[in-house]
Amino acid sequence: MAQNKEDKLARSTIAQLLSVNRTSLYYKASEPSELELAANNLIYILHTNHPAWGSRQLSKQLKAARIPVGRLKTRRYMSKMGIEAIYLKPNLSKAVKNHLVFPYLLRNFTATRPNQIWSIDIIYIHMKHGFMYLTAIIDWYS
Repeated sequence: MAQNKEDKLARSTIAQLLSVNRTSLYYKASEPSELELAANNLIYILHTNHPAWGSRQLSKQLKAARIPVGRLKTRRYMSKMGIEAIYLKPNLSKAVKNHLVFPYLLRNFTATRPNQIWSIDIIYIHMKHGFMYLTAIIDWYS
């Protein structure tokens, strides 16, 4: 009993020092269920193969795979995994107000020999068993 009282006092002190609610020190997150893991796996695979599908289409595909998950839960899983449908959104070419615009320094410059102007590009490629980065370095002269 005395140990329990001391433990409560210690947790209360820790909570005050960290400026957090004392009950948050007692919370233990539960492990995800088998259903949730199966749904997240399938959402990940489907999104990789069809990145334009949103929560509506993905929930239909989950139901077709006999995983009973509705649209809102599918949307919550997608949000938790950082997945969103990729599609054209309106007004993407409009300039953002107060955005710093850098001058184009190569406007009146012509590359006359190799190794004068270089550029680089990098892309993240999602693969079946992981991912890889593809990097391209370009000499503008050639």
